[in-house]
Amino acid sequence: VGSILLLFLLFSILFIWWINEKSISVTYINSPTGEFYYWLAILVSNTLGTALGDYISESSGLGFGGSMMIIGLLLTLLWGLNSW
Repeated sequence: VGSILLLFLLFSILFIWWINEKSISVTYINSPTGEFYYWLAILVSNTLGTALGDYISESSGLGFGGSMMIIGLLLTLLWGLNSW
């Protein structure tokens, strides 16, 4: 439940950032408001990653190593899709 709430919060922050700044580009942040949204998104995404990793390691029975492999594979898949 915590991970779902954090994911919803992250998407909400990104949406509000996009509405207010007309962009969510991290390469060109030109206002204090954009910087605020950037750091808020970083904070929430780091918290989400930790919560999701803990949840996967505890609920799957794979432990931290197995959880790391699952998340690593998902990140590799996303990177591959983005590169493709």
